[in-house]
Amino acid sequence: MKSIKYLYVMGFIDSIKENFCDIFPVPPLYRAVILGDKAGFFENVVGIKSFSCGEIVAFLKKGELKITGTELYIKKYCDGDLVVLGKIQAVTLI
Repeated sequence: MKSIKYLYVMGFIDSIKENFCDIFPVPPLYRAVILGDKAGFFENVVGIKSFSCGEIVAFLKKGELKITGTELYIKKYCDGDLVVLGKIQAVTLI
């Protein structure tokens, strides 16, 4: 059984984390490198929700990533890395 002091300290730390994240937003849990409008490299992708030549929706650890454009196709998807080729018009975190 955890002591009351431990629970108090953990509650205090959680309170600090919540307030800190309000002031300094936590960076997203993915990395995206867009090369002009021709290609995109995305890390920490958990899965693919849907794809078509105009839109690709990928699952992230927290949330989803929507890539829109024309003539899009998935060049590579493995080990959490996603490479999308085509004319990328927008990348949106949803």
